[in-house]
Amino acid sequence: MLIKYWKLFVSAIVFIGIAGAFVGNLTNFSAFINYIFPSDDTESDIYGIWLGEYSYPVPGGVIEVNGTTEYFKSNTYNFVGEISIYVNDQGNSLHTVYQADGTGTWHADSESLTIRLDDLKSQPKSIYYNGKFLDIYTSQSVIGIEFPHIEDTIPSKITDEYKIINISDETLTLESDAPNGSMFEITMTKQKKRFQR
Repeated sequence: MLIKYWKLFVSAIVFIGIAGAFVGNLTNFSAFINYIFPSDDTESDIYGIWLGEYSYPVPGGVIEVNGTTEYFKSNTYNFVGEISIYVNDQGNSLHTVYQADGTGTWHADSESLTIRLDDLKSQPKSIYYNGKFLDIYTSQSVIGIEFPHIEDTIPSKITDEYKIINISDETLTLESDAPNGSMFEITMTKQKKRFQR
């Protein structure tokens, strides 16, 4: 009887040893696979709300963006903020500030952040012509046409790719090209809440 229990005990020890070796080898194999194919945690570094305040040149003027982009784990994002357009032509200047809300999808790897703008809604907030404030509604009634919205001038589902220069817990620095071909940097800072109007 003792021999029977001894054989069961030895069998159990051998089984545990083999199972332990197998699990150990799986762990080593898993470490090996992660070494060969390292996982990219860039997307998890980007999750959250980021404030961007930047400008870039466009033909005849400058576009300035001030707002927050919230990147979700579902690879969607929301933008809330203000977009200002400065235009100079033949000695006259026009400065228009829009309130803007955008949604889209995004993807990131260790080198780049790709975004697609799926929907944008903008509303003119203020207009200055040669430095003088113009009432939007009065101007529209005098001119006889509605003031244009930003989404009327850009293609649907436009995609852009930004080079990731640096990413930390508090800052995200990206590089992109402006419509005139020049490169510019965007430094965003991590926030606890969205842009407030």
